[in-house]
Amino acid sequence: MEVKALHAFDAVPIHTAPDCSCLGVWGHSVLVGLKNGDLQILKPEEHAAASTAAGFTTQTRRGLTSGPVLQLQTDEARSMLFCMGKQGVRVYRLPRLLLKAEVAGTRGCRAFAWHSETRTLATAYRKRVYFFTYEGLEFVPSREVPMSDTVVCLAFVGAQLVVGLSGEYCCIAPAQSGVAHLAQHASASPCVTPVSASQVLLSLGAESGLFRLPDGPRPPHQTASLAWSSPPASVAVAAPFALGALGPDAVEARPIQALSGAALVQTLALEGGAGGAEPAGADAGKETSAASEGTSAPALLCPWPLADGSCLVARAGGRLVRLAQRPALAQAAALLELGEYEECLAVAAAAPAADLEARRRLEDVAHLRYAAALFWAGEFEGSMLHFGASGAASTLALLRLLPSLASPGHLEALAAQAGEELGAPDASPAAEPQGEEFARAVAVVLPHLLSQRNREAGASPGGAPSPAAVAVDTAVLRALLALPDSGALLHFIQRPNHVDLEEGRAALRAAGRYSELVALYQGRGRHSSALALLESLSVRPEQLEVPAQGASAELRGLPGVWAAVRYLLGLGADQLSLISTHSRWILEADPDAGLQMFTSLPVDPGALLPILNSHAPALAGSYLEEVLASGRAAPAVYQQQLAALYLRRVVQHASEDPGDPEARGLAETAKLKQLILHASHLRLDSLLALLPSHQLLELRAAILERMGRHHEALRLYVHQLGQPAAAEAYCDRVYGRQVAAAAAARRKPSGGAPPEPASRIEALHLPMLRLWLDRTGQRQDGWSDPQPSDIYLLLIQVLLEARHGAGDGDGGDGGDGGSGSVAPAQGQAPATSAVSLERWAEVAELLGRKRGAIQPVHALELLPRELPLRAGLRFLRSALWGAQEERRGAAVRRSLRQAEAVGLAAQLAGAHKRSIALVPERLCTLCYKRVGLSAFVAFPDGRLAHYSCFKRHDGRGGGAVEALKTAVQAA
Repeated sequence: MEVKALHAFDAVPIHTAPDCSCLGVWGHSVLVGLKNGDLQILKPEEHAAASTAAGFTTQTRRGLTSGPVLQLQTDEARSMLFCMGKQGVRVYRLPRLLLKAEVAGTRGCRAFAWHSETRTLATAYRKRVYFFTYEGLEFVPSREVPMSDTVVCLAFVGAQLVVGLSGEYCCIAPAQSGVAHLAQHASASPCVTPVSASQVLLSLGAESGLFRLPDGPRPPHQTASLAWSSPPASVAVAAPFALGALGPDAVEARPIQALSGAALVQTLALEGGAGGAEPAGADAGKETSAASEGTSAPALLCPWPLADGSCLVARAGGRLVRLAQRPALAQAAALLELGEYEECLAVAAAAPAADLEARRRLEDVAHLRYAAALFWAGEFEGSMLHFGASGAASTLALLRLLPSLASPGHLEALAAQAGEELGAPDASPAAEPQGEEFARAVAVVLPHLLSQRNREAGASPGGAPSPAAVAVDTAVLRALLALPDSGALLHFIQRPNHVDLEEGRAALRAAGRYSELVALYQGRGRHSSALALLESLSVRPEQLEVPAQGASAELRGLPGVWAAVRYLLGLGADQLSLISTHSRWILEADPDAGLQMFTSLPVDPGALLPILNSHAPALAGSYLEEVLASGRAAPAVYQQQLAALYLRRVVQHASEDPGDPEARGLAETAKLKQLILHASHLRLDSLLALLPSHQLLELRAAILERMGRHHEALRLYVHQLGQPAAAEAYCDRVYGRQVAAAAAARRKPSGGAPPEPASRIEALHLPMLRLWLDRTGQRQDGWSDPQPSDIYLLLIQVLLEARHGAGDGDGGDGGDGGSGSVAPAQGQAPATSAVSLERWAEVAELLGRKRGAIQPVHALELLPRELPLRAGLRFLRSALWGAQEERRGAAVRRSLRQAEAVGLAAQLAGAHKRSIALVPERLCTLCYKRVGLSAFVAFPDGRLAHYSCFKRHDGRGGGAVEALKTAVQAA
């Protein structure tokens, strides 16, 4: 074990007493027992320091005992002095030393001990211990305890008596008659030295054992041991040290409980002549024993309970020396220089309150140096505890523990900024831990790095970051790189930080942490570099210097594309050049991701459409669709562009695929048709001009429908496309819009023109039917002219033209309905003979299907008389079925009305039969008083209220409905 020199005591001579046999203290006075039975009292002079002989006055009391004074002990609370001589134990009253009592039965005893709290006196005589109780005037024997061997010394430790025998130590509890064994010893001079109310030092030979004596059933046990250079003759305690007398001029001081592995020892070599007397016992508390005769008699020790923890020593030759403890801070500073940091902190804690500031400064330095020592010893957790407890902890001190976390430049900048701080760890410590130990050290240091980071942020809330802020943030990045990837590094970099860009870039590239590097670039505004790195991760990962690690390893392929999309979305509208540059590879790698990016960018579509038309023209239509649907694009501006894009695509497909002249296999065709039918901001004439002559007839028909040119559209469906069903669906759409417009007009508020009744809409069909189907071919008087909205009439006209003009059957696209068929003039019906019966049957079936638009009764009159019944059978059947359904519906409605009337009549009868039972117990609903014979109001739910209360409740009587609602809700 390493031995380190301790400097805790200073030796100061105070008196010379050649015949000194024992020592005692009373307050600031020193009691010296002499061999001739006299007692010397050394009192400190007023206004004089008790550090030299000049500071004391000597008073002698003669004849205290017959023979030498063997042992002294004082009780300051009762001002009593216990003195043992050959005649026994006597008690004197201080300060006049008047005899108070002489304890009978103590003649020839070897040692005694006094316990003030229990007023118990214990004396040792051969193999027995006698107990006496002080009753105020005399000492009354209480009990006797036999021992197994001769009693050498004894002392009270709290209320328990510890007895030292020739070969063992025993303990006698106050409430027990038995004797408990403590320890065996091989010491020639057994010594019992109380340390506290529950701890005692027992000399075991060359060492002393510290024992704890707990209250209760738990047995005593040893907690520590002190190894002396040689077996001490006596031991005294001057907390926190123990002093052992090793010879006539040698005293050794050691900490009672050593906190470190090193042995701290102070050896005091006292000079002077020899002399002494035969020993008579052992010191205990404030007790001492007489020195042995001869030149080899050891020094006498006596604790002096002053504020500085002094101890009295009677050297051989009778010279008294005071061993004064040095100030606590001076001891702590000496221990700090010895590297005994734990001992230093323990001693500094005992410093007086007056030295609080100096104590704090010393503790800060000790904590910091202790943290460094523990860290280099591999005790990282304990190191950080002391580092956190130090007020001198700084970024520089923390980074010096793990220099690899900071560059030499950062350390030099910190040293230049703050200087070599007091107590800073050595700039060249032991080698850093490696491998798993390094990771463990970093994990322990990281929370303190983050704490230092917060301090630096608070020190400079704005402006340029300080060198300490840059250094600590860069160190945090390196520390997180050394730990397993948990996402903490990416989260740290994504938040505002002051990481050195060049050092952070080098460290992240060397570790393959490209996702974190992208975040670092983003935080520094290096968007182009970040996007280029994302392109490499997604498209060319094999060209990276270091394979991707952590989260960046998952960015290969499409995930990297989506990461770039999210990055660009975060830039906003002020980075159009970056969007234009990097959208090319994004659109090539994943068109869906590129389209999602463009539709999510809060940028005017006019700025993004040129980019899309340049890099991915096929996606321009989808983009316009999305922005129009979300309302971020003005329909008046972009609906025409969308339709033109679709139309160019459809025309190109139709020209490239002769087998699909209508481009039905292209998705844009259906989209364009829906856009034409529903968009409200299209220039239809421009779109019509872009269509080829004999292709995309369905789209032409849709445009003509929106333009209101129904006749031309129907001829396209019937003559050129050969789709009568499509023509009928066309008419249904037009008719549905007319009915919806009429219903909307009826729902409009009053003030405008009255809505046209539905019967008027139906009646619009009749005049034209009569005109076209009358067999005379002449209009009747009072009939109106044909209306353009009579869509079914137009369809019938086109159907009849198809057979009548069967010369070539090719209806053109001109405004006159086309050429190549000889159609009758407007307002004239074709001859019945010119139309086949099959065509008339189709017309009759059409009339039957559309009986909701044209009344069957009127339509029946319009059919030619020579038309066979078989041809119009389907029309007649549907007309009759419809009439029957109408009759049944009317009957059902009539039954429902009758049931409703019966129910209302029953309710009315019940209301007429309603009665109110007014009993004396009925209370007013509003004031909760009895109604009695007062005028009252009855509510529908049966509650009653005073008429006056009802009037007050609704003011002037106009709020009756409100009162009624309140009462019903309360019910």
